[in-house]
Amino acid sequence: LQQGNAMKKISLLIASIFVLFMSLLVSCQSDEQPTDEKITSANEEIPQLEPVSTIVDVGTRNAQPAVIKLTFWITEKFAAQSDLLNEQLADFERANRHLNVETVLKRNAGPAGILNFLLSAHSVAPGVLPDVVILSSDDLPKAWRNDLIQPLDGQIDSTIIEDLLPAARMLGTVDGQLAGVPFEMNVEHIIYNTNQISSSFVLWDDVLSQNIRYQFPAQGPNNTLSHTILGQYLSAGGTLMDEEGNVAINDVALKSVLTYYQSAIEHGIIDDTILDISTTEDLWDKYLAGSIDVIHTNTHKYLTDRRLLNDTKIAPIPSQKEKLVIIGQGWVLAIVTKDSIRQTEAIRLVQSLISAEANAAWSSRSAVIPTRKTAFELVAGDDPYWTFLREYLNSVTAPPNFVGYEQLSRILQQAVVQVIHQEATPDEAVQTALNALQ
Repeated sequence: LQQGNAMKKISLLIASIFVLFMSLLVSCQSDEQPTDEKITSANEEIPQLEPVSTIVDVGTRNAQPAVIKLTFWITEKFAAQSDLLNEQLADFERANRHLNVETVLKRNAGPAGILNFLLSAHSVAPGVLPDVVILSSDDLPKAWRNDLIQPLDGQIDSTIIEDLLPAARMLGTVDGQLAGVPFEMNVEHIIYNTNQISSSFVLWDDVLSQNIRYQFPAQGPNNTLSHTILGQYLSAGGTLMDEEGNVAINDVALKSVLTYYQSAIEHGIIDDTILDISTTEDLWDKYLAGSIDVIHTNTHKYLTDRRLLNDTKIAPIPSQKEKLVIIGQGWVLAIVTKDSIRQTEAIRLVQSLISAEANAAWSSRSAVIPTRKTAFELVAGDDPYWTFLREYLNSVTAPPNFVGYEQLSRILQQAVVQVIHQEATPDEAVQTALNALQ
């Protein structure tokens, strides 16, 4: 009996376990979807779920374009035009909301000048370098050859380049490449007192045949030729290189210039005080006082103060022959940054500042020659002075900037000093120069 009861209990236990197992199996099958129910029919669109946005995703979708700050180095020379420049920069920023321009004022020249700052920062602190810089056309070659600025050929809008006055294009070119975009020019010419001089003169013989007092800048920077004397040498047929591209002196042209100076001294037209004159501004007050009959001046000074002049005419600088060579000078906009993205924006800034309207406005405010043909016509009107310049600018060229010119210029200046101080004859001074070049 007991054995029967035991077997009955075992059977009941096995049955209970079986029932529990089946219940669990059914429960698991009810939670799992059949495989064929996961396949979506070809006619049913698969729903696309929006991903949950992270903080980074939200920031990316809602972000505004990043503002790029361009650093623009200018010089103290243009402090008087700061309001016009600020206005032009404000217009530029309104048209380019993603750009902000910060101007930094530097000195024009000298140890703390803008070029020396570029040189020193390039070596020790490149992070402070500007994106765009204003440079004198005289400083442009040094900046270019020290890899401080970037080439602009193919970067500036071709319509702007084609619209540049030929003399302006030359001012911005170094070693055959466009290194800077000129935005203003200045050239020398003469003014003379019509009470003292009855007839105009264009040749050296005209000067020597009249009893006049004539002064011009004969002192160049660092004992080099002034632009005035360089122009006189080139006008006389002077050359600076031979056919092989070597530095050279044209002895015939140099002797002509030195003989002209010697004759002018003998006639009492000039004296050795011109060797102390480095700029045309040094002569202005003397002319107004009537102590000089003829002086060299420049466009900027003439346009700024011509209201003070009485009984005065303008004329080209006298030359030995009818061929005339005038050395121009100006200021250019150059690109410093090497970053391709920043270069693109910097070029956008340069092109804005050199637009025909901006160039004309700058010329009128600064009393200088604009560099674009269209801007020149906007400024010129029917003013007789601009009519004079329109033809005169055909004789303007840029200062030589080839390697070796500075040494050659010092040699030529030494010859000029010797003759004007009457320490040597023209023949002796020429021979000394030729010997120094060998």
